[in-house]
Amino acid sequence: MVRTEKAESTEEKNIELFNTSSLFMAGILFPLFSLCYIYAYDIITLFYTSSYAESVQLFAISSLLIPMRICNYTVLLQLKSKGLSILTGSIIDFFFTILLMIILYPHFRLSGLAMAVVIATYIQAAFYLFKITRIYNKSLFDLFDLKKLTPIFIISFVPLLVIKFLLGPQLAGITFLLACIISVGTSIYFVNKKFDLKDLLFKKIF
Repeated sequence: MVRTEKAESTEEKNIELFNTSSLFMAGILFPLFSLCYIYAYDIITLFYTSSYAESVQLFAISSLLIPMRICNYTVLLQLKSKGLSILTGSIIDFFFTILLMIILYPHFRLSGLAMAVVIATYIQAAFYLFKITRIYNKSLFDLFDLKKLTPIFIISFVPLLVIKFLLGPQLAGITFLLACIISVGTSIYFVNKKFDLKDLLFKKIF
């Protein structure tokens, strides 16, 4: 009985840590995704000049992987020694990647390959989440605090989209600089909400 209670308590703590870490990472990765997706052209031309403009679409599509990196989808399975589930997820990812590449490449060329990787990765993540909810007897809302994640995403994405349309291509340089400042500021704001940055920096330095 005691062991069962301890095990349940440990599971609850693991779920809570999973939830908390996803909120923390969302505060960093959602602004990063918003910047990379909305300003893909500005980023590519800044680092590789306009001669690489054709790769903008590939970069934008690939950036769709960033939001899902707010957590490690296999860690809760590893704690339950579910190696077979993790392996199955890897096989699913590989299978759908190849299948979607075959389907999408003739229609979308290189963009189709990027789309295949993104879609297959999301399918893999969905599989892992399904297994986690079954094994831990939890709902998706127990794993992710959507009431907090949704505002983080909206606050990260909408302002960058608004200033891009308001300022237009004539002020592309200023718009991109402003977007970078907003993204960094948004990340600092959300991270500081979870952790006292001043306290962390003070302890780190002294």
